[in-house]
Amino acid sequence: MGLLDLPSPLLSWADAAALGALPPWARLGIWGVVAALLSMGTYGLLSPQHRIAWSIAEQHRLTIMLRDEQTGAGEGLAVSRRLLAVALGRIGLVIGPVLAAAVPVLCLMTWLDARYGYDFPPVDEIPVLQVRPPAAHIRWVVDGGGVARVEILDADGEVVQAVPLHMAVPVVHKRVWWNFVAGNPIGYLAPDGPAERIDIGLPVRRYLDIAPGWLGSWEALFLGTLIAVSLLIKRAARLQ
Repeated sequence: MGLLDLPSPLLSWADAAALGALPPWARLGIWGVVAALLSMGTYGLLSPQHRIAWSIAEQHRLTIMLRDEQTGAGEGLAVSRRLLAVALGRIGLVIGPVLAAAVPVLCLMTWLDARYGYDFPPVDEIPVLQVRPPAAHIRWVVDGGGVARVEILDADGEVVQAVPLHMAVPVVHKRVWWNFVAGNPIGYLAPDGPAERIDIGLPVRRYLDIAPGWLGSWEALFLGTLIAVSLLIKRAARLQ
């Protein structure tokens, strides 16, 4: 489990307990609203709004001075330097709050991708499996309870590792350094095993039957709601 996965158990519980009666597309919209509230709330609390407003006003004033035909060359150079300093200072004021505001969105997107991104194929259908390196041997197995797993075999056909798919995740690989930020919810391949990475051709889930197809994905529904609500919050709260 990575840092972005820490809220996942709570999110899964809330999704089942509070939103379980709603259709998936409605749940995705609600999570978009939640993400907007958390993100814009974090930005509003952490950002120095008065200093940012002063910076915007100062940039506007300096820009008008530069456009003034009565501004001489020497004065114009000084104003340009001042304008650059104000612009860089404004970036310094917002970069920390913006990064902090992105954290709840990234946590939700990490969880949503694992929860709403893909479906399992029918029990009698074997998805396309791609393994690296190609010389490694793998197979798709579905047990009597309908739980699928990928088995990695050695040169003699013996199973050296079995990866159960308790979630519809299309990739399993050996653990890498960035997994401390975002982990793989179905685990990892053995570090000394023959396979480096396995891609599983799971069907992508669609929540609205509209064209183009990507508009019905969880990303479109979640991000569309997130952006729309964030803009409304920004305008209502007059955030800079």
